[in-house]
Amino acid sequence: RMRMKEKLQHNIKTMRTAMDQCGVYYALYDIDANTITYNSKMQQDFGVPAVAQRNAGKPRRLMTESGRAELIRLEQGAPTMIAATALDITKEKEEEKRFSQENMYHQLLFNNMTSVIRINITAWKVLDYAGEYVLIHERENDPFGVMIDHITDEEQKKEFTRIFHRNNLIHLFESGQRQVSYTFRSKRLSGKTLWMKIVLDMTAREGEDIYGFVSLQDVDRNVIKELVRGQVVDSMIDFIAYWNTAANDSQIFTRYECYQVDASFEGKKKVEKLQEQLINLVIPEEREIINAQMSWEVIHARIQHGLSWDFMYHAQDEELGVRTKRIFAFFLENDESVIVMVQRDVTDIMSEQEKQNAELQRALEIANRASHARDEFLSSMSHDLRTPLNGIIGAAELAKLFGDEVPDMVQEYLDDIISSGHFMLNLVNDILDTNRLASGKLELHLKKIDIQHIIQDMRQIFGVTCADKGINLVFEPGENNHTVYADPVRIQRIFSNLLSNAIKFTPPGGTVYFRAIEREIIGDKYLVTIQVKDTGTGMSEEFQEHMFEIFAQEENDTNTFNIGTGLGLSIVKNLVELMGGTIRCSSKLGVGTEFFVTMPFQLAEEAEEEQSAEKCAIQEELLWDHRILLVEDHDLNAKIVTRLLESKQIQVERAKNGKEAVELYAASAPYSYDAILMDIQMPVMDGIEASKKIRMLERPDARLIPIIALTANVFDVDVQRSKAVEMNAHLVKPIDPQKLFRTLIALWK
Repeated sequence: RMRMKEKLQHNIKTMRTAMDQCGVYYALYDIDANTITYNSKMQQDFGVPAVAQRNAGKPRRLMTESGRAELIRLEQGAPTMIAATALDITKEKEEEKRFSQENMYHQLLFNNMTSVIRINITAWKVLDYAGEYVLIHERENDPFGVMIDHITDEEQKKEFTRIFHRNNLIHLFESGQRQVSYTFRSKRLSGKTLWMKIVLDMTAREGEDIYGFVSLQDVDRNVIKELVRGQVVDSMIDFIAYWNTAANDSQIFTRYECYQVDASFEGKKKVEKLQEQLINLVIPEEREIINAQMSWEVIHARIQHGLSWDFMYHAQDEELGVRTKRIFAFFLENDESVIVMVQRDVTDIMSEQEKQNAELQRALEIANRASHARDEFLSSMSHDLRTPLNGIIGAAELAKLFGDEVPDMVQEYLDDIISSGHFMLNLVNDILDTNRLASGKLELHLKKIDIQHIIQDMRQIFGVTCADKGINLVFEPGENNHTVYADPVRIQRIFSNLLSNAIKFTPPGGTVYFRAIEREIIGDKYLVTIQVKDTGTGMSEEFQEHMFEIFAQEENDTNTFNIGTGLGLSIVKNLVELMGGTIRCSSKLGVGTEFFVTMPFQLAEEAEEEQSAEKCAIQEELLWDHRILLVEDHDLNAKIVTRLLESKQIQVERAKNGKEAVELYAASAPYSYDAILMDIQMPVMDGIEASKKIRMLERPDARLIPIIALTANVFDVDVQRSKAVEMNAHLVKPIDPQKLFRTLIALWK
């Protein structure tokens, strides 16, 4: 054993000498002696003693990638020594790194790349880099931080951060994906903003870290080309041109020779040459105007300030003649450095549009003619129905004037005639209002009024009706009156329709309520809520869903004999909404119905005590001893009006048409007549023309004498025509005697 150990020591000594000469690091651990012996190279390079205790101090770690250790046994038993050798491969590693960097630079040169980076994805650390992003070395533990900082679009920045997050890249690699790429806009160190493409290739040996090779490429020109090509949406495009002002790069996409530019032109000169060729094609009469708009500086300034650069002109085509062109410009992807100009041939589009416009115009004319014909029909129907109704109601009213001389039974018949006449008149009014609402022609005519007066009128009118039917009428008009701007006719119509329905469907012994239950001032608005309630037949829940529709009616055992036209509630709802109000309903079969109508009104100053027809009391002595010229072609209507006026001791002289009226008035002495009652629709000369001629007569009373339209024409346009010839009032047939007398008193006062 001793000889073997001596021989081993000799061999070790020989080996150490050889190791020193070869530059190999060598260490021998004697297990029995617990000592480590180092060769001279280890002592020189690492400052270790020739012999050291194994457990003395901390063990040395040599960062090498090439080394080995062997166990030395004297026999087949336990080992007595461990011999370790290592080589210094620093130079090889430095050469490998230099080669890698040179390879990266070659890729930069030959692949139009701006940066190449090698990273350890697992350790999330930059290993090598070359190219533009010189600040990467300051963020070795944030490989993509510098790139993210240079991305100009916030959405792209968020997406880049998501894709190139360490955890996401590791997940993609483990899922089998080896390459990741993304295109984005980045601000270069030169200050230019360009489109860039990043490509990351990932690799790893089994059980080792994941490494990535990142290349960053300038794809600005290619991306812009693709974006511009994306604007070509149809075959009518003449050309698409763009100018990148930052890079002074331009391109023209066209299939027409007349818009192609010689390859010797580049950048701005290329697009300016295009404009020059384009202007030469413009027809002479438009050339100067188009030329003034063609400066790229003008285009850029207009778009930059949010103005459009978009117009049409006419160009001469050798084969097709004069064509209509539309040319417009915009910034590409909101990048103010890239201007895109597009021209389209819109000749066929404009021709088709003109054709469609002509068809629409014809359709509109047909619709207008149909609407006009409908209006004419309704106007004629209204006039033709009101004229005999005026005779029927007027004659019955005259007969009632005889008072005690008329037997009670005859008085009852007269009341039935008048009631039926007014029912038919309301039907005519409903049809007219429904037509106006449907066509949008119904207008509100606002006046200073006190709603309390309208409520009191409703009380008088429907008080008599309820009394005749044996129905209790409870009126609670409220207090705190205010003057407002409102349309009294439309408000009366709302109240009248609701009260008429309530009375119609309430049996004798029942009760109808009319209450002003809420009045509130909000700013300059006066809110009024009206409740109309009855104890009548009520409505089913199914019908309540459709009750405001035109012609909606509910038939059941309790109201079979009370069927109307189905227009009343529809008119009420439309009028309320036209005034900016609301309507709601609560009803139950066999119990009754209640409506709540809320309407906002503009507050007005207290109404002046003007002598309006609504306010004037019927003081008969104010009517006595006056003289009126009645212009009426219908004999029965003339007779009724004459009898009404004569009952108030008014003298009446009749003219049968407008021409005769003008002649009678012109032949009379000034101030011979106190008023003129003028029908409108008459033969020979109508009332409008007659009024105009009377106002133009050279006499002192020609412009002073009250002229009152007394007509069956009830449309708004008829009222406006009356006002246009300086008529003082417009009363409609059938004649309301009380309103006629009030109007005369108001004008004479």
